[in-house]
Amino acid sequence: MTALLLLLAMAQAPQRDVRVAPAAATGTIKGVVTTADAQPRPLRRVRVTVTGPAVQPPRVFVTGDEGTFVFDRIPAGRVTLMAAKDGYVTMNYGAPRPGRPGTMVQLAGSQTIDLALRLPRGAVIAGTITDVDGLPAAGVQVVALTSRFIGASGERHLVPAPVPYRCSTDDRGMYRIYGLAAGEYTISAQSQQRAVGPAVPEVRTFTDGRVGAQPLASAIVFYPGTTDLAQARRFTLSAGEERAGIDLQMQYVPLATVSGVVPVTANGAPRYVTMTHLGEIAGVEQTRDARVEPDGRFVFVSIPPGSYMVIARPVPASEPGTTNGAPTAAPSQWFTAPVVVEGQDVTVALSPQPTLSISGRLEFAGSHPPPDVSRLRLPSLNATQTIGTYMLPLPQVQMEAGGRFTVSGILPGPYRVGVFANRGLPGIRTPIGPWWVKSLIVNGRDLLDAPLDLREGTDAAVATLSDEASKVSGTVRNVSGTAAPDTTVVIFTTDRGGWFFNSRRVVGLRADRDGRYAVWNLPPGDYRIVASTDLDQGEWFDPSTLDRLLADAGSITVTGVEQQSRDLVIRDRP
Repeated sequence: MTALLLLLAMAQAPQRDVRVAPAAATGTIKGVVTTADAQPRPLRRVRVTVTGPAVQPPRVFVTGDEGTFVFDRIPAGRVTLMAAKDGYVTMNYGAPRPGRPGTMVQLAGSQTIDLALRLPRGAVIAGTITDVDGLPAAGVQVVALTSRFIGASGERHLVPAPVPYRCSTDDRGMYRIYGLAAGEYTISAQSQQRAVGPAVPEVRTFTDGRVGAQPLASAIVFYPGTTDLAQARRFTLSAGEERAGIDLQMQYVPLATVSGVVPVTANGAPRYVTMTHLGEIAGVEQTRDARVEPDGRFVFVSIPPGSYMVIARPVPASEPGTTNGAPTAAPSQWFTAPVVVEGQDVTVALSPQPTLSISGRLEFAGSHPPPDVSRLRLPSLNATQTIGTYMLPLPQVQMEAGGRFTVSGILPGPYRVGVFANRGLPGIRTPIGPWWVKSLIVNGRDLLDAPLDLREGTDAAVATLSDEASKVSGTVRNVSGTAAPDTTVVIFTTDRGGWFFNSRRVVGLRADRDGRYAVWNLPPGDYRIVASTDLDQGEWFDPSTLDRLLADAGSITVTGVEQQSRDLVIRDRP
């Protein structure tokens, strides 16, 4: 009976609430894709892709006859949309032109957003590639090249255009590259064997029953038929234009052997010697390494004509890097030699290039007591000297007792400081603890106000740090008054002498999701300020870009360490 009563009581007892996870908030994105013509028309069979942190894997919709698309049950949050169709230029939603990242869409739960995307017609480059005998050359790789500012190097170079940018010739030697954005181009052609790596396959001529003694190689040829990239002819395409007759004839160039000896130091010979192509062709050709024999001898084979630099460095007692967390010693000398190859074998003697040292003291200004310098962690500037495609890093800063610092083993020459995105240069755009770098005086010259060109050493450098800095902040909005996130704010000096790569008087940073931005530690001076949706990373250091931005930029003056607010308005994006 007791058991029965217990069972009845349990049956009558209220059951505990079962927690059900709330359904994730979702919304709908719909729209239409049309041509970018003066009279737009719907585009069918366009692949529209939506992606975002919560939309993984990305979802794809193919438009129908009316060019429409619908994505339902998309998780709420920030998403991006991209539209692509063969024969048209791929576009991101909100991008002012092809190749730009576009605008992220903020989707709320239960919300429906209606969007429109427009695709420009793709341009076409077509032609015929013939071999050295004038016969159709099949299987040759043809690449469309365009000029672009490279944020990592701070220079403009001819680089492969955004996809699709290459194709191979058919059995008739014909090629057709399509879907290109309007702009300026040239083309290059190279054998498929050349395209797979730096090794150059040799060929030999066969004349009168004999194999020629001179090794040859199929060269990379640039329109209209030159092996020198600096002499390549460029042409401009409009949207949808088809440029035919861009023909090339392949060429053979003679190959040579470059050999020599690098001096052996007390620590032995270098393990490798590097040979790098100089000039704009360096962006196409790769560097090569040759193993060094114990007696210092090295050999490079199958070298095509061109201007090169051979580089080697002695091996210190321990390789550069860190030992127990501390940077190791830098080499005391580098060995270099310029080489011009014109089809004949070359013997080169590497000569020592003395390095220089910069040392000095740190000075601190402000209300904070000076820090314990022995514990102050000065980050590396991440600066490099570029020789062809060889990247030579600036040695680490060594802190010494009494607030002194030393940078030794510096190969004289120009250095470029790497792009640090929104964080900026350490001590310049972001503080080191509470400290901001104000100046770095070497031989009476402030290295922060000119490109970093190190030619002289000194033991009397002075680096001044302060715990105060100027600040310019505000919000970027559309003309409708809504926040304009994902916009780039650029502040740049009115003095064109300050328009150089990673100048502290030129700043570009991305506004946050609420359209807010803040720039710290601008030196006193007159500046221009503007917001743009049409910039690649680091492109604000390109003087031609700053010239383009001047027309829409406002004025602002920094007098000291004051903080000031400046709200910006940008045109509504499509």
